[in-house]
Amino acid sequence: FYTQLAKKGGVDFDAVYRDRVLILDEVDALVIGEAPNVPFVYENGDLSAFATKVAENMVRQAPQEQIAAMATTTAEKKVLRNIEKAAQAVSKWQMHMDYALDKDTNRYVRVKDGRACEGAWSLALEFKNYIDHFSDRVIYNERLFIMSRPRVFKKYSRIIGLSGSVGNDTERSYLCRVYNARFFKVPKFLTTCRGSTQNTPQQRGVIIEDDEDSQWRTTCERAFACRETTPVLIIARDRHMASRLAQELHCVANAKGLSGKDVVCCLSRDLCESSPDQYKENLFRCTQPIGKGSNKAFRIGVTDPRGGR
Repeated sequence: FYTQLAKKGGVDFDAVYRDRVLILDEVDALVIGEAPNVPFVYENGDLSAFATKVAENMVRQAPQEQIAAMATTTAEKKVLRNIEKAAQAVSKWQMHMDYALDKDTNRYVRVKDGRACEGAWSLALEFKNYIDHFSDRVIYNERLFIMSRPRVFKKYSRIIGLSGSVGNDTERSYLCRVYNARFFKVPKFLTTCRGSTQNTPQQRGVIIEDDEDSQWRTTCERAFACRETTPVLIIARDRHMASRLAQELHCVANAKGLSGKDVVCCLSRDLCESSPDQYKENLFRCTQPIGKGSNKAFRIGVTDPRGGR
């Protein structure tokens, strides 16, 4: 919506957003941070047509001098350089490692951390789809503008944000200073339930083994026992221990005839920093059941204190 208004030009953004109220879930993940937002991109029709011509000549193996002569403007020269970089990147791609074929759309999609990223766009992906005849044109996107998050969100009249993790003094101070935020608590869902729907938390005690290997083994055993009735979250001492524990749980799951990748979800700080989208996907999957009826069970999430904040 914001991008569409900007493309029209001559828009008084203050007037447009003056009476708009934004409601956000997991508000801290969206509005905190001074880093620039860069998703405000749009397709440039003329440059898309030029990029397609360049790709066509590359497929025909036209002489490099002929291809270079096609670019007569600064914008076209930039497109040409980017297409050449895309071609170099594509030449190093491996099927199922860097890209895969989506049978529903009959187009290639990028693969990241072993998972297909269906919504991801890149010029290299456009080039790959074109040269392998999965598309008849190359879409060339340009960045419309860059904005910091506060500048985007502060234009709204009000922001109503929900989050279960904004308890940190630093985060609260930031929200107060930048957005003039006010805080209030709502009761946890389970405390509002009555009768058969109410679950009372129970202390199950602490088991301390004599050595580390025994402690790993006991932790894994209890995790797999508990997952039969409820989602499990294990908070390790640090990110390194979280990674090791996730590997141990993977091995136990595989030994039980289960899919370790499906049963165990990593929520470590390392994953959050290196692949935020995968972290969010794992976080969602952690609360979703596996199977139905008598075969119903849950996943095991593994994190470190920072990753599970």
